[in-house]
Amino acid sequence: MALKAHRAILPALAAAALLAGCGSSPGTAAVIDGERMTEDEAQELTAELNAVFGQELTVADTIAIYAQTGPILDAAESLGVSASEAQVEDLLAQQAETNGYTPEDGQFLEDTVYVGRGQVVSQPVQQDPDALAQVGEAIGEMEIDLNPRYGTVESGGFIPPQPDWLVEPVQDQQG
Repeated sequence: MALKAHRAILPALAAAALLAGCGSSPGTAAVIDGERMTEDEAQELTAELNAVFGQELTVADTIAIYAQTGPILDAAESLGVSASEAQVEDLLAQQAETNGYTPEDGQFLEDTVYVGRGQVVSQPVQQDPDALAQVGEAIGEMEIDLNPRYGTVESGGFIPPQPDWLVEPVQDQQG
């Protein structure tokens, strides 16, 4: 039962992302409140999250989830909810086993553990309107510089990248 709930959380978090800007230097996927995430790091994290949770996240989804983890952890802390290392490791190990994944060196990536910590505490946050508002406000205040290859933000919503070879159809105007 808990496993299904955690699977549903990842896409829901990704859909709610508020990302803005564009990559500041070559090889940068995003800069989140001053912390640079390289494209390699974002791709490695995406691959491991997909393997652990049995998802089909894009790099953009992963950046959104990673960016939201801090505000989720802060909101959980304000509710008096925390996740022990054992809880996080148990969640990741259970999910990895369910999906047939074993980390290469027997250890999950540090960023996977960070996201896992957010997953462990997310349910109480999602059930508390004040905590959800706190998360939304914190995300809205974040400074995220996103490489345009992963999308943009318009009107407060995440817009996936649209290849420039795709054009809008011209409406036939009859007078």
